[in-house]
Amino acid sequence: MLHYALHARRGLWLFHDWEEAKALWDRVVVVAPLHHLCLMPDHLHLLAPRVDPRRLHGAMSGHARWLGHRWGWPGLSLWRPVGEPTVVDNPEHLERTRRCVLLNPCRGGLVDDPLGWAFSTHRDATGLAWPLTRRAERDPPNFHAHVSRDPSVNPQGTELPDFGRLIEHPSFEDVLYALSSVSRTPASRLLEKGPRRRQLIHCLRALGEGSTRETASRLGVHHSAVARASAEHDTVVRVVQRVIGDVRFEPLLAGDLRSSRSWQSYRAYLAAKRRRRAG
Repeated sequence: MLHYALHARRGLWLFHDWEEAKALWDRVVVVAPLHHLCLMPDHLHLLAPRVDPRRLHGAMSGHARWLGHRWGWPGLSLWRPVGEPTVVDNPEHLERTRRCVLLNPCRGGLVDDPLGWAFSTHRDATGLAWPLTRRAERDPPNFHAHVSRDPSVNPQGTELPDFGRLIEHPSFEDVLYALSSVSRTPASRLLEKGPRRRQLIHCLRALGEGSTRETASRLGVHHSAVARASAEHDTVVRVVQRVIGDVRFEPLLAGDLRSSRSWQSYRAYLAAKRRRRAG
């Protein structure tokens, strides 16, 4: 198993909003057969049995070019030089590394539960992402309890979402925001014409409380487009239904993340880390 830790250059972030995070995620998940992946504001962790260096560098340079164009910064030098990966060569080392990777967002102050961070394969390992970027663990509740049993979360661990705590009659926003979270897609993108909106309509038909015409009006489509959508409970509907009402599954909303409270916590964490190293 190989563990890559890829860092942005000092003073730069890998993304400023959720759309940029999603773009980086989509580039990296196809690089290698994932064991685990976690994006952080200024670095990422990739844990995989094998990695093609050309594909990895292609993903990194492609993201840098795209951000340079988006930020009006041609020739953006985003990444630090990539060092050799750490070889994880025994089960104990793998377990420590995996847990460290998945707890990065909690230990950095971004979220208070590993399920709260959309851009981590912890959700995939527990079956609470769609589509999955890696297979779920055989025993998701035990896996999550083990990972979350950490001082940065809860020494006793936390539980997976419970169907018994579902919102009985989810609103349009409830379904929209849950789908945004589990699909790692900015909520505004789900409202745009295309396959994402069709998936939203499907989930609304299966779970939402509004009428066909009300749903169509909210989406700006003809009511027949909603009426034709399936109301069956397939995998994505079951995942969305399960996380509705769970505060750990917040929607990916528009806006610059650098001014958010979680980013301020992460900045403080980095500053404290630098002081410890200097001392």
